[in-house]
Amino acid sequence: MRKYLPAALLLTLIGTIYHDVCASHVRAGEITARRISGSSLTYEITFTGCYDQVGGSDAARTQNSVRFYVGSVGPIEVARKTPIANIGNGTSRNEYVFTYTFPAPGTFTISTSIINRNIYY
Repeated sequence: MRKYLPAALLLTLIGTIYHDVCASHVRAGEITARRISGSSLTYEITFTGCYDQVGGSDAARTQNSVRFYVGSVGPIEVARKTPIANIGNGTSRNEYVFTYTFPAPGTFTISTSIINRNIYY
């Protein structure tokens, strides 16, 4: 009986620290900004995310929104445009688009946060 004790303790320990681990299977992403009018500081900002459809189709399907950060403003929750586009090679494309008016001319950092990914900004 004593020889099974270490295995039982290990299984108990694993059972107590277990939690869900998820990955978003993002293959690539790009943020673009397009000025809507030459006389204003309003831009259409788009995040295009390419997802692995072979091992991550659930992740692509459930990525209903992303969080944007514009300078010190955020998070700005933006819903996905539908439908999800299958672009071939086992890859799908999700797009998230919103309009933002900058408070003044200058240089701003635009970043995004994706569920189950680290935030870098």
